[in-house]
Amino acid sequence: MFVWYIRLEQFVTNRLMNDFLKLGGLVSCLSEITEQWDSPNGWAPLQWFAVQVVLKYGYKVETNEMMVRWLTMLEKDFATRRGLEKYNVVLPENTTGGGEYQVQQGFGWRNGVTSRFYTLLR
Repeated sequence: MFVWYIRLEQFVTNRLMNDFLKLGGLVSCLSEITEQWDSPNGWAPLQWFAVQVVLKYGYKVETNEMMVRWLTMLEKDFATRRGLEKYNVVLPENTTGGGEYQVQQGFGWRNGVTSRFYTLLR
């Protein structure tokens, strides 16, 4: 009998990289039912949590890719001076939506995650 063996951290990292990672970062979930936490939306705190977990597993290349995609999208967004609470990470040039209220400008968590990602990439 042949049994496939994969470590949990390798499974989680592969799943994030293959299914959740999009052009602008990680989608919050794979469902697309137009709620604020659904795909194509990406939120800064969830980028942070995913990067921290995968980094603790030792997957530096993968975490760098996650951070660079998020930061590249934000840099393009900052050029337009929007600075939103959440982003369409699947098609970053499109404004995201969904949820019970309009997309908000600002949010400290986006600023904090951005700052920490730049620090981690040094």
